[in-house]
Amino acid sequence: MDQTKVLIVGAGPTGLVLALWLTKAGIPIRIIDKTDKPGTTSRAMVMHARNLEFYHQMGIDQMAIDGGLEMKDINLWIRGKQAARLPIGDIGVRYSPYPYVLIFPQDKQEQLLIEELGKLGVRVDRNTELLSFEMSDNGIHARLLKEGIQETCHSLFLAGCDGAHSSVRKGLNIGFEGGTYSHTFFVADIRASGPAANGEMHAALDSSDFMILFPMKGDANIRLVGDLNQDQENNPELTWEDVRKDILSRLKMDVEKVNWFSSYRVHHRVATQFRRKNVFLLGDAAHIHSPVGGQGMNTGIGDAVNLAWKLAAVINGQASENLLDTYETERIPFARKLVGSTDRAFSFVSTKGFFATQVRLHVMPVILPLLFRFDSFKRLMFRTVSQISIRYPKSFLSSGRTGKLHGGDRLPWVQSVHNFEPLVSRQWQAHCYGSPNTALKNLLSEKNIPLYIFEWNAEAATAGYLKDAPYIVRPDGYIGMADGTGDIKKISAYCDTYIFHDKLNEMEVHHHPDLHHKKKNFREYFLEFLMIFLAVTLGFIAENVRERIGDRSKEKDYIESLIQDLKTDTAKIRIALTRINTQMNGMDTLEMLLTPDVNKNDSAIYICYRQKDALLNENTMNFSDRTITQLFSSGNMRLFKKQSISDSITDYYSTIRNVDAQKQYYKDYFQKCLAIYQDIYEFDAVHSRIDSNGNLIMPEMGYKKFHLANTNTDDLKKYKSTIELTKKIISSYRDDIKLLNRKSISLLTYLKGEYDL
Repeated sequence: MDQTKVLIVGAGPTGLVLALWLTKAGIPIRIIDKTDKPGTTSRAMVMHARNLEFYHQMGIDQMAIDGGLEMKDINLWIRGKQAARLPIGDIGVRYSPYPYVLIFPQDKQEQLLIEELGKLGVRVDRNTELLSFEMSDNGIHARLLKEGIQETCHSLFLAGCDGAHSSVRKGLNIGFEGGTYSHTFFVADIRASGPAANGEMHAALDSSDFMILFPMKGDANIRLVGDLNQDQENNPELTWEDVRKDILSRLKMDVEKVNWFSSYRVHHRVATQFRRKNVFLLGDAAHIHSPVGGQGMNTGIGDAVNLAWKLAAVINGQASENLLDTYETERIPFARKLVGSTDRAFSFVSTKGFFATQVRLHVMPVILPLLFRFDSFKRLMFRTVSQISIRYPKSFLSSGRTGKLHGGDRLPWVQSVHNFEPLVSRQWQAHCYGSPNTALKNLLSEKNIPLYIFEWNAEAATAGYLKDAPYIVRPDGYIGMADGTGDIKKISAYCDTYIFHDKLNEMEVHHHPDLHHKKKNFREYFLEFLMIFLAVTLGFIAENVRERIGDRSKEKDYIESLIQDLKTDTAKIRIALTRINTQMNGMDTLEMLLTPDVNKNDSAIYICYRQKDALLNENTMNFSDRTITQLFSSGNMRLFKKQSISDSITDYYSTIRNVDAQKQYYKDYFQKCLAIYQDIYEFDAVHSRIDSNGNLIMPEMGYKKFHLANTNTDDLKKYKSTIELTKKIISSYRDDIKLLNRKSISLLTYLKGEYDL
């Protein structure tokens, strides 16, 4: 009997991610594709932060990063001259572990995903086509054509990931509303040399052309995307020779080899439904749009993750099938919004005409560099393009709010506490930043929901979290419930309703109305663009003013806190230096005992015994570095009014790290010193011993008779060598502590003077 629970049609990135997530969840799947091998070319080039976060949950993020290129800069060229260089390498440094755009072509992604599935024993059925399917109460009965032979596949669910010409969508007779742009575009993989072949992205504009150059790894080091002559748009046999070479000539690019060339039309369409009973549409089968922003493949992967965890919950009996209704209610509004926004942007970029050309060639090269000077604009751009701002506020899975955060929001990243690490379990979980109350702990324990407790700090507050508040987090890293009141009954009701299957079917699912497109002329597009531009401009100017006022207050708070930490550390350093000097004296005595030609009389041994406390105390410091660590992890070093202040704090922080690096040497060698004590001392009445915690227990001082238990010359030499090395470590550590003491006093004096404190 066929054990397939989910039949996936289409082995592009969307279908492969769906297959991988489900397989890792223990769900038997079958994935088919009508092609005979994976693709070796593609138009999709970039991967954004949100999808790298999903890949982290599946354990493959580093593989993608290693196989791709981080896009650090975008170079804008106008008529062969470089008009702007826009830095985007760290544009989202405070918002995601992946604060950049990764160039990782679709064909490379497919190869990675296929290899990961292979490790789990899953293979793509190639040369296998979906002919038809029927839905019944028992599931899906699909007719397949595999290498010319018909067969039947029975499954509980069917996922259509089979692209713009989806046979699954056509089989459901679901509408695909939208249109096709009139222009024809090309994509080509080339090997080239020249100024623009420098491993960065380049966008080149001319009076009638545009061309984008993406850097790539391998033999073909550049992928080109551009438009073709209007007189060539209906030519079915276009080649590289039909491409205008004006832009490449102005960029002084020498094309040495063309590995691949293709032409295509761009569409903008959204399916009227994403689900019908047990059949789902994902990726290009559900929505297609212009390549502006590199959103297509990323949105398809987002569809796959959203559906995968819900299918796994239903199949594993952890949720009612009504949970699956949230796939459409969560993903279709975003798809419609995305198609609308990329449609407007693409129309503006590609529209021909004198006015549109003047704006592209003369206005945008001035505006874009100006906008990129403002951090608020770059943050807005990153949050939008990276898809980390996608949220599901109207989903019935979304409940409550705490300050800035609402149910349905993506879980904000807090670097200092590594709060994304628990998400690799891909299970429901609870997070708390601070100290959860006992009632909450007991409730979550009873319901088998893991609770992760993170340290409360300034970074968590900036991210929008409320101290001690619980957050119920979905398997895909979105907040299901945010509760600022700590209402145990409300939290319990949410868990019983949404996480377990018995009450889920009581909820009402709200659908959203269809979006209908209206054709606009260029003037309407430009006016709309101008309104958006003015709104964004005023918004980030207002935010910039607000931030400057807030920055002054933050700067003062940080300095006051840092000064208090420095005072505490200065006092600790004085105590540590005193103890280290005593410790060196004790080491000298022990070294004397281990010298073979020295008389080991009772008085010498007694002196060493009395100094045991100094000898066994590691005397390592725990610095008051909370404030300085927050400054570096949150990016708030920018707050200080002078570069010299930042430099002084950075230098002090570096010295702290150097001192901390010595601690492990102490731990290692003092354990060896403990063993030496245990071996050489022996008392007539009670012997020394090491307890279960690793502490040396010595007899009471009343036992005055003791002697050396080990007088072997070779052993004593070995012990002496260990003691000598330990003394060097102590001496080096003491020198570092003295240096830190000087820098602490100097920084404390400097900050007090600069801020009149």
